[in-house]
Amino acid sequence: VIMGDMIAIAAPKAPDGTHARGGPRVHDKQFDLPAATGFANAADVNAVPSPAARTAYTEFLQKPAPKAFVLASDGTPFWSSNTSAAVQRAMERCGERHTGCRLYAYDDVVVWKATYALDAPRPRREAKPRTQTAASSGDEGKALVRTAVVASGYATVADVAKLAELRPQARAAYEEFLTRPLPRAFALAEGRGWWVSWGTRPKNPDAHPDPAVRIIPDCEQYHQRRCTIYAIDDVVVFQPETKQAAQP
Repeated sequence: VIMGDMIAIAAPKAPDGTHARGGPRVHDKQFDLPAATGFANAADVNAVPSPAARTAYTEFLQKPAPKAFVLASDGTPFWSSNTSAAVQRAMERCGERHTGCRLYAYDDVVVWKATYALDAPRPRREAKPRTQTAASSGDEGKALVRTAVVASGYATVADVAKLAELRPQARAAYEEFLTRPLPRAFALAEGRGWWVSWGTRPKNPDAHPDPAVRIIPDCEQYHQRRCTIYAIDDVVVFQPETKQAAQP
């Protein structure tokens, strides 16, 4: 006797084929996201209007969706991936230290408009003596004096490839660091993080005016792990750790 039909109901699947129950695979407020503008194909790295951001965009293309790529007004890139809040997170990270943040792309959709313009890149400054005046950073009347910075010999400050050997994902940030005015400092956090500091007038009035001094506490507070200075001004001071020889 057939009492009724048997129906099997499976959990709905996300666009990538995984079950929705396994985690978010679409953007929050996906219907509010802007449509493609036709500015460029998502795979066209050279179309990114900030040359310094193209390395980061290349890495972004390899990341899982949902993802978002954002450019600040000076061309600094920020991105987030594998989260339904990718757009919000990328915009928030950009807004913490920059202005004029705009969404360049999400997933494989480019939403940048040809009418958008980025700030002109800052000219590279020539190397200066290690003792500098804060007036060069807009803080007249005070002098920034530090002891001589000794190069470690690990690399020249312009050798981006050498830095990329240590931290490939930090390459775009380091290229941006090289455009920043002196005084400046670049630090690496254990794992994947990094930190950039420049100028003698930090947002926190209680912070030290020398970026080479304040960068470590700022970096370690943000990443919650040990940080090491890689470069100060135009000098690389980083020394790779070496294992001590075993004692007899």
